[in-house]
Amino acid sequence: MAEQDGGTPARMSVLRWIELFGAVAVMVAGAAWMFLPTAGPRVAATEAAANITSEGHDHGAFPRGYVGPALPPPLELSSPEPAPTGPPPATQHLAAMRTYAGPKNVRGLPYGGKPNRTLAMACASGQGKDLYREVRYHLRKHYGVLTAQLVNVGSNDSIRIHVLGADGTIYKADLRPDKITPIKLDLVKSEYLRIRLFCTSPDSRAEFRDAVVAR
Repeated sequence: MAEQDGGTPARMSVLRWIELFGAVAVMVAGAAWMFLPTAGPRVAATEAAANITSEGHDHGAFPRGYVGPALPPPLELSSPEPAPTGPPPATQHLAAMRTYAGPKNVRGLPYGGKPNRTLAMACASGQGKDLYREVRYHLRKHYGVLTAQLVNVGSNDSIRIHVLGADGTIYKADLRPDKITPIKLDLVKSEYLRIRLFCTSPDSRAEFRDAVVAR
């Protein structure tokens, strides 16, 4: 009996240490479960924010699927498109095409005596949330080339233009006042076309003269 009485406290002490160690292990595992899943997204979000901040409004190289900065006002969508019927024409003037979004940011002007041959985009005011202008067209992978003559009209400063497709930036340039810049862009059969205009003189505009998309 003496041996049993002397061994019981030792066994109890060992059991208590085991229970204490188990409780600590459970607490550590719980803490890891709570914090580890959020560490990855949190770091990713921080890196994404840093990339946007470093690029500013120039946006640099666009990754696939990039849809632009979250800057208001929201881009106004056009009314629903009718269902397409028949094959599209081999060529179309951009100014005569239906916009998918941003219809109030563009208007068609005549060129060579014919209407709707030049696409004109007025500059933003640069005040408050009016930081840039954009228009989008659905090309549905029908067209592979865009030709036009780019002109900065009415501004004493350069106008920055970005042309984008589904895979990112197709073209970007700074247009100097009253200089004509001819372009021929490979649209790589993109699903859509976006034109984004950065300038802050509401009395000036960029013109895509005789802008044509072709297969």
